[in-house]
Amino acid sequence: AIYADCVYELKDDEALLFQFRNPSPAAGYWGVQLGSVFMHTTDYVYHQSSLNGHQARVDDDGLVRMVLSKQDPGVPNWLDTVDYPLGFIQFRRYAMKDPGTADLPLAEVIKVKDIRSRVPQSTPVVTREKRAEQLVTRSRAMLAQYGY
Repeated sequence: AIYADCVYELKDDEALLFQFRNPSPAAGYWGVQLGSVFMHTTDYVYHQSSLNGHQARVDDDGLVRMVLSKQDPGVPNWLDTVDYPLGFIQFRRYAMKDPGTADLPLAEVIKVKDIRSRVPQSTPVVTREKRAEQLVTRSRAMLAQYGY
């Protein structure tokens, strides 16, 4: 298991754009999850505050680009801060074939309005309706794990 953590602090109009080389198939499992500075997991049932290798979109260049922000910027790999302007990001990788190949994400704070100009043109637009569908599907799947 390989873990990497970082703390973020964002204003309402800011986003953290981070990218890393796709860990699959070198990792049996990988994921990114958010939490409060008190290490409480951010609500993942009703918010997209975590993504893993089965859920995240990989760009044509082999990089995974994720956007962390309060506002939904309409990109597939958006992570919702759930109104936590200060929190942490945890990167997890399990069953790495060669642990020495795990690289750290590159990150930068940008304005939410600039996200489209900073991701590949091939990045799909996720409409409000599509995001709502995704969140309903996510919520049902998460709740089903607990017998609801």
